[in-house]
Amino acid sequence: LDQYTVPKTWNNNAGYISSFMSWCAKSSRKYVAENPLADIGRKAIPYAEPRFMRAKDVEKLMRELEKTGDKEVICYAVLTFFCGIRGAEVARLAESPDDIMLEDEAIRISMPKGWTKGVKPRMIRLPENALEWLLAYDARANLSPNIKTMVDRISRTARRIGVEYPRNV
Repeated sequence: LDQYTVPKTWNNNAGYISSFMSWCAKSSRKYVAENPLADIGRKAIPYAEPRFMRAKDVEKLMRELEKTGDKEVICYAVLTFFCGIRGAEVARLAESPDDIMLEDEAIRISMPKGWTKGVKPRMIRLPENALEWLLAYDARANLSPNIKTMVDRISRTARRIGVEYPRNV
């Protein structure tokens, strides 16, 4: 774990290793007598103010994206900026376009963060502005599961017009 200097990364990897060692120590396996990391502590993660974009910068960025006509990026930006949907959730929506229920002004997130641990699906009511964008750019047909590409395209556009686009905004 010494290779990890960022506390969150250290904690995540310690958790992965500990989980694996617990699996190894189960009575049905007994590959090891006990989990040697069972009592390992976690590193404190210092508080950092959340990064955000000002409304005028989001508007400027959206207007620039609108000029490019890049439907995939616009749909991704609308879902993340105006609906609070995580990138990974957008990628899963791209694979399940029927969960985008524009006629009902809602989106079903069938696999939200934590869904593998039993977190239930959730419904998102679409704000009027988001609904208009998603209808105009046919969100069902124009979502890409390649989130890294979407973020890169938005980042390049933001840099070109002089707008800060923080990571995980």
